Formats: sequence, C-alpha cells, structure tokens
Amino acid sequence: LSERAGGLPVREVVGRARAQDRTALAALEETGWWLGLGLASLAPLFAPDRIVVGGGVAAAGELLLEPARASYREHAAADQRDRARIVGSIFEGWDGMIGAASGFLQPME
Repeated sequence: LSERAGGLPVREVVGRARAQDRTALAALEETGWWLGLGLASLAPLFAPDRIVVGGGVAAAGELLLEPARASYREHAAADQRDRARIVGSIFEGWDGMIGAASGFLQPME
C-alpha cells in the first residue's frame, strides 16, 4: 500500500483517502483488488467462513475491504464466492501482539 501511494506510511495513506485524495483512494483500491485476488486463490485450500484482515492496513476499513470483497467475488471459485465474509479485525493493529500472547495463554501439554 505504501509503495502504491508514493512511499507514504499506511496511516497517512488512510488519512488522505478519508479526505478524498485520489492517489490514496486509488492505492487502497488497487491494494484491495490484489488482496481479494490472493484471498480467492487461497479459499479452496481452507474453505473459510470468515476472513479477518488485520494489521496496519486494517485501519483503512471499508476503503480497503470493499475492493477486496469485489475482487474476491470476481476471482473466487463459484462454490467459494458467497461462503466467506471478509471483515476487518477489531484489534486495531494489535493483532500480532495478541496472536503472540495467545500462545502463552494456552495450557502446556
């Protein structure tokens, strides 16, 4: 995303997109398109009911998720198109830390 927006940090790209900056909006749309394509290619392997997008790009919310969903529907196999919901994470960029910490919360066997 940063590369597509001229090297700007993701947070700044998202802010500019919310202010209707055309370059930032185009960068998010293209990134969402590629994200949807990638998710569609993985869907047959995992057959998910839900795909959660996290990390820094999740801050873009619907600006990223809507093009990702459209691309997913365009590229996914017919039996996968309506199966998975693509949603943003609720952890606001803390996904990695929460994932790492969850390993310590599991009982040892």
